[in-house]
Amino acid sequence: MVGLSSGREVAPLVRAAAQKAIDLDPALPEAHAMLGFAAAVYEYDWNKAGRYCSRALADDALSPWARSVCATGFLVATGRTEKALEHQQRAVVGDPLHPGIRVSYATCLMAAGQIDEAEKQIRQTLDFDPNFAMGYNYLAIIYTVRGMYREALSYSEKAPSALPYYWGVRVALLDLTGQKERSDNLLAELSSSQIPGRAVGIAYFYTVTGNLDQAAVWWEKAIEQRVPLVVHLVSSPLTKPIRESSHWSRLAKLMKLPGA
Repeated sequence: MVGLSSGREVAPLVRAAAQKAIDLDPALPEAHAMLGFAAAVYEYDWNKAGRYCSRALADDALSPWARSVCATGFLVATGRTEKALEHQQRAVVGDPLHPGIRVSYATCLMAAGQIDEAEKQIRQTLDFDPNFAMGYNYLAIIYTVRGMYREALSYSEKAPSALPYYWGVRVALLDLTGQKERSDNLLAELSSSQIPGRAVGIAYFYTVTGNLDQAAVWWEKAIEQRVPLVVHLVSSPLTKPIRESSHWSRLAKLMKLPGA
C-alpha cells in the first residue's frame, strides 16, 4: 500500500515487473504506464515519464486503472490538469465502480479547484462501498481545505489511520480543534514510528497547522525517501501554503519539476 513501503525498495520492483511485461509484449500499454509512473514518482524524471505515459495514454486499449495512474502521477504533477481530468473521466466511464479511480478523479478535481465536484465523486464512492476508508479520509481533506475542522475531524475518525498521510492530517485536525494533548501524543507516536511514509504524515501535520519551516524540512525528507504520495505536494489544495512559501523553489528543484 502506498506509504507503507519504502519507495527506494519498491521502485526497482515496479520497473523490473513492467520491463518484463514489455519484453513479453512490447505494445502492452499498462507496462508503459507503470514505467511512466515509476519515472515520475520514484525518479523525478519527467521527460522519461512523459515518453512512457504519452505512449500508454494514446492507446485506447489502456485499462481504466492504468489511465488513472498516468493522469494522477504524471499529468497533474506537470501542470496538465485539464488533460488529466479528461483521462480521469475516461477512466471513470471505463470502470465506474472502482473506488481507487474515483478517488484519483477527485484528486484531479481538487487540483483544478473543483472542490464541490470532488466531494460529489467521493460521496458516490461511499454510496457504492460505505466501508471504503480512503473515502472518509478524502472527505476529511476536503473539509480541512474549507476550514471546517470539526467536520473534517469527524470524517477522519471514521476511517483507520494506517496510512501516515492521513494520520498526519488527523493529528493536525486534533490540534486545530483544541485537542492539544491527543495531538501531541499522536505526533510523538508518528515521529517515533518506523513506517516508511511517516515523513509525509509529519509534513502534512506541519503544513496544515501552519509551521511551514518545519513542514519544508519534512517534505524534503519525503522527497529524498521517494514517498509516492509526495506527488500530491505539487497540486493538492492542502499544500498550497507550501507552494506559496519561500521554501517551494528548493523543493521543486529537488523534485526536478519542469520550470523549477
